[in-house]
Order: sequence, then structure tokens, then C-alpha cells
Amino acid sequence: MRAVVLSDTHIPRRARDLPEELWKAIESADMVFHCGDFVSFDFYLELKARNPNLKAVYGNMDEPKLVETLPEVEVFEVEGVRIGMYHGYGAPFGIEKKVLGKLRDHDVDLILFGHS
Repeated sequence: MRAVVLSDTHIPRRARDLPEELWKAIESADMVFHCGDFVSFDFYLELKARNPNLKAVYGNMDEPKLVETLPEVEVFEVEGVRIGMYHGYGAPFGIEKKVLGKLRDHDVDLILFGHS
């Protein structure tokens, strides 16, 4: 399986768009994981249109419509691997402990998180 993992894209606040090479990788990937901070709902829709196999959680900088649409925590299985996704909150320092605390009871094999 070929996957693309993204987080903290902050589009359009920090960048206007993703590089074309990254869009090509997204379009050809089996799955795309976004760990939050899309920022705009329109960017989320574009990402989902380019690869419908998108798993995502909202981040602390996402607009309200994203918070209403996406979960805070997502736990799922891919090819026998239990994956937990969570953006996190606060300053990036010490984020690992916060993420582990949030996903401790979910029995996951792999954790993907934001603020990265």
C-alpha cells in the first residue's frame, strides 16, 4: 500500500497550494491521511476530490465547518494495522505525551498526529 501522510498544511493561510509533485503523489496514493489543520474547508474538499480514500481529523486551526465535519480522533484498521489519528493541541513541545494520553485506551499499532 502506498500512503501519503499530511498535517498542518494551513492552506490558504501559510501557503496558497501544495506543490504539484505532492498533488501527483496524493492522486496516485492508495490512501491519504491528514492529521488536521487544513484551515479551509475548500482545501479539505479539494483533497477529498483528488483522492476519495482520505482519512482525516480536525486540528486546532481549522474553521468551524471542518470541526463539524471531521472527528477529533479517528481509529481505523488498514491491512491489519490499527491506526489512531489525532491532531493534538497547544504548543508542539511535549505533544507526544498529549497524543499518547488521548489514544492510550484505543489499542492502536500506529499513531499519526499533527503539530509536525
